[in-house]
Amino acid sequence: MINYYPDFFNDVFGPIMQPGSSSHTAAPCRLGLLARALLGENPIAAEFIMDKDGSFAGTFGVMDEDKGMLAGILGIWPEDERISSVYELARKNGICYRFIFDSMKESDHLNAIKIVLKGESGKTAQLVGESTGGGMIRVRKVNGFDIHLIGDTYVMLIFAELTHLEEKLLANSLEGYIEAQILRCEDSTLYCIKTSCLPDSSKIKNAFPDIPIEILPPVLPVVMHKDRKPQLFKSMEEWRSRAIACGNSMSAAAMQYEVNSSLWSKEQVGTYMHKIKEVLYRQITAAYEENSAPRNPFYRYDGEMWDEYQHKNRILSGNLMGEVVKRAIGVISKTRGVPMVPGPMGTGGGYLFSAVYSVKEAYGFSDDDLIRGLFVAAGIGAIAYTHTNPTGEVVGCAGECGVCCAMASAAIVEMAGGNGEDIENAASLALQAFFGLPCDPVIGGYEAPCFSRAISAASMSVIFADLALAGSKAVIPYDELLVALDNLGKSMSSELLCTSKGGACTTPTAKSCELKFREWFDNRNKILT
Repeated sequence: MINYYPDFFNDVFGPIMQPGSSSHTAAPCRLGLLARALLGENPIAAEFIMDKDGSFAGTFGVMDEDKGMLAGILGIWPEDERISSVYELARKNGICYRFIFDSMKESDHLNAIKIVLKGESGKTAQLVGESTGGGMIRVRKVNGFDIHLIGDTYVMLIFAELTHLEEKLLANSLEGYIEAQILRCEDSTLYCIKTSCLPDSSKIKNAFPDIPIEILPPVLPVVMHKDRKPQLFKSMEEWRSRAIACGNSMSAAAMQYEVNSSLWSKEQVGTYMHKIKEVLYRQITAAYEENSAPRNPFYRYDGEMWDEYQHKNRILSGNLMGEVVKRAIGVISKTRGVPMVPGPMGTGGGYLFSAVYSVKEAYGFSDDDLIRGLFVAAGIGAIAYTHTNPTGEVVGCAGECGVCCAMASAAIVEMAGGNGEDIENAASLALQAFFGLPCDPVIGGYEAPCFSRAISAASMSVIFADLALAGSKAVIPYDELLVALDNLGKSMSSELLCTSKGGACTTPTAKSCELKFREWFDNRNKILT
């Protein structure tokens, strides 16, 4: 039995990507990469089919859904700066493409997409997948076969029936073999093999010269292994218990969680978290320290105004809060070419880091303290993903801004020397403040109302950390709150779950903003295509 559970670098702090949305840009890109691998050659034509009532259709173009989809089939990964130039690259490569909004029969998920590709040889491939939040994906169909893949392994697809002896020989010859499935569609058979290492395709194709074989690569940074250890903790109580065995250190227990998940050494896990930290640092400072490329005119950029205000005036909320807001504003500008880290929403890692780094600088905490804080934040995020899917499409902005605020608050408490109970109180107090918020991004609305909520998540995380350190009790355990959040999300209408059809999007001004954006988007695409 393989242990499936949230991973720090797959689910919580991931993917490292170019500016956009983790669920609307990075995830479609990953699905496109897998569709390209399924085709097995360069595509010359592509269709991207989305449900007309789904989240992709509702926000199309606002969160660079189109660029993510095209990037994937071009073989461009989410962190690649070329993602901003995919229209020109598609034209250069002679790829014809269409974005189609219709009924989605293969999936009822709000973020489902069907990718149909045609290759240079005339070969075709079809992949149906879903963006499940935070850049994570789920593949539901390949060439008509029902399947379940999340992009965390190599997958060898053999489009033919194998004998029992052939199956056994194949499994025994594959390094990193995990599991195999036999899938059927009408009169056809698909043998699906998952491995943790790249299969030697030459040996396989020599053994089966007349059988179509394709290999899909992993699109997540942490690859699944068959001997992955069980989840170290699923609740705050279990985490505190594990911390006792790690010298009463919540951050050490969190690091051990990722060691068990990835099977990396502690040194490797620590090195990758340092990499995350470096990307986050650039994410919060680039808007002020680097010359940015031209931005989408509908992105918000208040950095210059805030910088001027901060230098000319006494910040009413105080110097620390002024720095938190400055860095958070820098994050929301989404500086082109500057990688970012979700956590859990597309720019969430940056908002989290705006608060955590500002506290570090204000009170002289060390880099080690900062890394400890990030591990605790990751643990808070992993528990959230264990109990729900903290995304706008599932639980509204309470999942995105709320969990982001909870992670930041917990990280600050860890840096300041708080204990496990303080960490939980901070996380629960923070999440309670965002409970019940819809996810209603206004199309062309200059990041409204996301801007207000993101700034609130960053700045209020410091307040909730202080409350917890002062001894304030959250009353409701963090785990119980997550279960309630999941139930609340299930009761919300799809109009309130990132489809840009409800909430703030119903105002007259929001509708006017959408018309302006659609006109700009359509004109831009005419020029690019």
